[in-house]
Amino acid sequence: MIKKPLHNLLETTLNLLDVEEGVIQLEIVDGKLIMIFEQNVDDGRGVITVSNNSPIGPSVSKILGYNMIIAQKGDYVIDYSEHEFGKIEVAIETH
Repeated sequence: MIKKPLHNLLETTLNLLDVEEGVIQLEIVDGKLIMIFEQNVDDGRGVITVSNNSPIGPSVSKILGYNMIIAQKGDYVIDYSEHEFGKIEVAIETH
């Protein structure tokens, strides 16, 4: 699990998800990358779109215990049930 401060460490991940900042926690649970937000990232659609299968930055992958993590293309619904600004669970492939 990675908790704040994340800004420099997660630059590649945040760009991938069209979010400049605002992730407070990042971890892998049951084969999914869980991102918990500390500010509003919802553009009104209630989802975050990953346009293509894309690798997460190597420094993030290594800290989470992998050589490579690939975020899978898809629309990920923002879940507001436990956190004020929501969380998403991104399907990933790990190596």
